[in-house]
Amino acid sequence: MIGPGEFLIPEAFEGTISLFALDQKLSGVDIEGTAYDVSGAEITNDFPIGCSNEKTAGHKARIRIADGTALVVLTPGLLNHCAE
Repeated sequence: MIGPGEFLIPEAFEGTISLFALDQKLSGVDIEGTAYDVSGAEITNDFPIGCSNEKTAGHKARIRIADGTALVVLTPGLLNHCAE
């Protein structure tokens, strides 16, 4: 669980990142270094838009939250390789 602030994901991590709002909503969410980066997003607890983002090894990634509490789930090795 993380609250307002910044969460750094290790550069060596490769897999899926999911971000779920534990409060009614997360405000000012920035996600960088993933397949689907966002800036200033709002994530609510009734619509899981933060689910199943991808990060490949060798790239830095970070999550910033301005307001709210989130559950971050890192699942190693679950990347969508169907497009390859």
